[in-house]
Amino acid sequence: MGLLTPEPDRLYFIHMPGCPTCAEVKPLVADFRAKHPYVRVVPLDITRVRWNASRWMPAVTPTLVHLDRRGRVHIFDGIPAAGGHRIVDKDQVTQWLLTRF
Repeated sequence: MGLLTPEPDRLYFIHMPGCPTCAEVKPLVADFRAKHPYVRVVPLDITRVRWNASRWMPAVTPTLVHLDRRGRVHIFDGIPAAGGHRIVDKDQVTQWLLTRF
């Protein structure tokens, strides 16, 4: 009887070209990937990927989605701002990554 290897945690980095915040966050995600090789990091350009809106529909880019080993979904898509908008900055992303992993 063989041992089952658990599916690794996954971190989806949802971004799009021309997004200045995505460009700021991209190096943070690359640094995270280098420091956490046990997490499968999946970059998703929403202009190039068929989007399954029933799973997660990003309110803003960038959005980070952590799918843990138990199948639970944890989404970071910024903090609420005036007018129903959301704001994402690299300090918030760093803090969220520190609390998730």
